[in-house]
Amino acid sequence: MPTPTTARSESRWARTALWAVPTLVSFLIGVFHSSRPELWRDELASVSASGRSLGQLFDLLGNTDASTGFYYLVLHFWTAAFGDSLTLLRMPSALAMAGAACCVALTGRLLFGRWAGLGGGLLFALVPGISRYGQETRAYAFVVCSVALATLLLVRAVDAAARQTPERAPEQAPGQAAERVPEGVRPAVPKGRWVAYGASLVLIGLCHIVALACLAGHTVLLLLHWRRTRSARALRWWAGSVVVALALLTPLLILGQSQVDGQLFWLKPPSLKHPTATLLQMLRPMFSSTGYLALFAVLSLCALLLWRRHRDALLFLVASVVLPIAAIFVISRVGSTSYWFGRYMLFTLPAWSVLTGAGLAAVARLAAGLLTAGQPAPGATPAAGRTGPAVRRRVFAAVTALGVAAAVLVGYSDQVAVRSYISHSWTNYPLDSAGDAWGYQPAAQFLLHRAKPGDGVYYGGSHLYMVGAGVEYYLRGRLPLNQFLTTESAADNGSYGPTLCPDLASCVAGAPDRVWLVMAPARPVPEDAKVQKALLDSGAYRISELYNVPGMSLYLLERKS
Repeated sequence: MPTPTTARSESRWARTALWAVPTLVSFLIGVFHSSRPELWRDELASVSASGRSLGQLFDLLGNTDASTGFYYLVLHFWTAAFGDSLTLLRMPSALAMAGAACCVALTGRLLFGRWAGLGGGLLFALVPGISRYGQETRAYAFVVCSVALATLLLVRAVDAAARQTPERAPEQAPGQAAERVPEGVRPAVPKGRWVAYGASLVLIGLCHIVALACLAGHTVLLLLHWRRTRSARALRWWAGSVVVALALLTPLLILGQSQVDGQLFWLKPPSLKHPTATLLQMLRPMFSSTGYLALFAVLSLCALLLWRRHRDALLFLVASVVLPIAAIFVISRVGSTSYWFGRYMLFTLPAWSVLTGAGLAAVARLAAGLLTAGQPAPGATPAAGRTGPAVRRRVFAAVTALGVAAAVLVGYSDQVAVRSYISHSWTNYPLDSAGDAWGYQPAAQFLLHRAKPGDGVYYGGSHLYMVGAGVEYYLRGRLPLNQFLTTESAADNGSYGPTLCPDLASCVAGAPDRVWLVMAPARPVPEDAKVQKALLDSGAYRISELYNVPGMSLYLLERKS
């Protein structure tokens, strides 16, 4: 794999800015208004899990969510150190996406040059879906970062292997001499790079098993390397890294597979009747933008202008985008569980962003060629020797700036939308509709104003909707309420919902004078009606008031005098 940019052609400041600017932009976008969207049920699951003791957390993971356990552990120690405000809860995701932007920029530089790296990193940072999941308390940003890191480490390992191969690939970077190994000397193997790559694969599996589909694209890179060099040493080292990583992940794979049916039962297999609509149904939520998807498609086609110079790099990136999606499609069709959902494919965006950065560089190269076509050849005069490179730099800078400006304009409305109050509940944006807010925060605010310390409370609705966890989070410990119907907390029973009193009549007999029923009318469960009936049938209580807030109904039952 060629390395177009040499150290001599870049200043230290330029080399630093290439990765630092996309990293900073991604982080700033990730934290901007990150506390505005209300927590939704999956985020509340993260809050609930990470707030438990390590023993309680491992009990939970033995029952559910084992595939997200690594993220819960990270969040557990993070919140213990820094707190659990909304901004801080979402900060690890912003940091992870910033790390992914850095890896995208460095990968683009290795494959296509510094301008492609800078452009790709910035375009990645500005994807609405990237900033949306860069401020969500879930593991998706960690998945994207780990795949971006693995891709960068693999490109570096293959590049090092190519440099140490006696027969250098015919595709050679301008101004870069091949480093041949003397005949008869066994070339050294960049062991450290392969170990780091294998560790990154383990990290991918710990964050999200589905993202291991990225190995399909990695396989193509190794096959292209073998075709160029006819050396199988890198292929063997890669295969060894993959085997060791998968062996280490096998217990998690087995445990996660045993739990998956209870977690993803709601996902339907992709349809074959309308393949274009099926593909867009996944891609548009992945970008959280229709316009940005179109921009990436156009720039990816522009990247094909570099086909003659960078054929293998382009094949690798296209494969890294297309093959994982195709693999997930097939698995979702023929397997017992579907994974066909936009946010599960976010891990393909780093490779796609490198490809779009190459598209910007291709447009800039074409424009620079047209502008400098009539100028004297460099070396004819001192002035002429400076004119060509100076014009090229200005053209590349201008095209990159225009590409970033277009991305800002195309994605602006979506960036605003993914920061709205109910945006995190709109999990398939921009498809379908936003629906109603979950109402955790309004319910908590209402209780703070109307409830009294020691009042009884029952949180209704299915455990899937985390009503109790949501309201309690927004109460922030400011209002101690008596959950008199709970015999075992969710943390103690290893689930996301508390254990309800089996004998409601006996528990109602010891209830406080005032009881709040916090119900979710759109998400009722049979227990809600049973609890209300038990309180009223006891003859000790009457409904004194009913309040409605977005997504919630709050009943106040008071003991009869």
